[in-house]
Amino acid sequence: MFAKPHRVAWLTLVAAFVIFCIVAVGMVQLVQYVLFDWTTNLETTVHVARGTLVVRSAADPNEHAVSLWRQIDPGDRIRTDELSQGHLTFRDPINSEVVVATVQLIAGSEVSIKQSSRPRFLGDGPFSIRLEDLIGEVEITISPKLERDVRVELRTNDQKVLLNEAGLYRLRGETESLRVTVHRGSALLINQVSQNKLVEAGETGTSGRSVAPYVVEVNTANLVTNSYFLPAGDDQLPTGWGCSDDPDPVLDPETGNPVPQPAGEFAATFFQGRHTVHIKRDADRTLDHSETLCTQIVNHDVSQYDSLRVRATMYLESHSLPGCGERASECVMMLRVRYIDQQGVRRTWLHGFYVHYDENLGWPLRCDTCDQNHEHVNPGTWFVFTSEDLIQDLPPDLQARRPVEIVDVQFDASGHKYEAYIGELSVLASSSAAEVASNDVVTE
Repeated sequence: MFAKPHRVAWLTLVAAFVIFCIVAVGMVQLVQYVLFDWTTNLETTVHVARGTLVVRSAADPNEHAVSLWRQIDPGDRIRTDELSQGHLTFRDPINSEVVVATVQLIAGSEVSIKQSSRPRFLGDGPFSIRLEDLIGEVEITISPKLERDVRVELRTNDQKVLLNEAGLYRLRGETESLRVTVHRGSALLINQVSQNKLVEAGETGTSGRSVAPYVVEVNTANLVTNSYFLPAGDDQLPTGWGCSDDPDPVLDPETGNPVPQPAGEFAATFFQGRHTVHIKRDADRTLDHSETLCTQIVNHDVSQYDSLRVRATMYLESHSLPGCGERASECVMMLRVRYIDQQGVRRTWLHGFYVHYDENLGWPLRCDTCDQNHEHVNPGTWFVFTSEDLIQDLPPDLQARRPVEIVDVQFDASGHKYEAYIGELSVLASSSAAEVASNDVVTE
């Protein structure tokens, strides 16, 4: 080599060029990966609406009790007991005001968070959320106002559900099967041998280890029009609902003249990834009583049904009164269903919710016309309420109070200062008619 130095020079030059090309290509690929493919985790938190949740992380085998909220990382597993409820919130880390999805953990359920990510910089990839090993039931809400695609995947018992569009989905994981009910949107149900079935709104899909995925129509009628409060237009109240406020008149002790009281506010609001009605009353000075309410006329015969339940999704922000006030009649959220019973008597089913309580006051937690105590819900959390069956759960001596016609439904907030959001109010009626399955299956 020393006898032919020109060969050394050429070898050095070629080697340098090859290294340069490798470095250049690697740099291009690295820049492309960083700009378009590099992901960052979504901001994921769990919030407790009631009771205590348990979180177990992949790095720590010990279980940690959560009573308010906690940051969640990929690999964490969350569990609720039979008395607790909470929700997972997935936010865009680039803009934390954008809620991508909410996963409501119904009592007696648990699920693992395996992935929650989005492109860090310029990539057009989707928001991606992957859940695994569901036991019990969750309700998934995917926001309709996202600037990029979304992909939510749940795997359990060798079955899989894919959610690629905005909507509301209820999923249940059992020992050998996975079930998804689509309230809005559509879902793809896939089993372990890649057989799949599209589940659309108003349908329930089930997949198991021993059966191919199949779909049935939901055997439940929702008697409430626009129960998810979709607005008619910007800044308009949802179709089918009428709202008002009624502050109590206050007289000036010196003059006897009425003193103007600020009314409560109500508006269709897009809040945390879903359409809601926002009700609020606030002021810098002490206020007297007021009630802000929204009502829908139903007038629906329910004599042919054998099951009737009320379901609501709410977010209670604040309330100035402990409990529901001195007479348990001023809740931050009260649900009412007016109906006619079998004897033609007009009755009202009502149920209230409060965010804090002062035991020293000894105020009641049940109003004079309520069948049950009002319920405590932590402020600043989503809570899904499902009532007892208004037909099946009637005691034998009260069968005459069975509803035969629903007159109207109403939600309201009352007191002095209050703020709440409601994202659903449904009256679900069903009969014992058999469901018919559609078993045609498409195989990938």
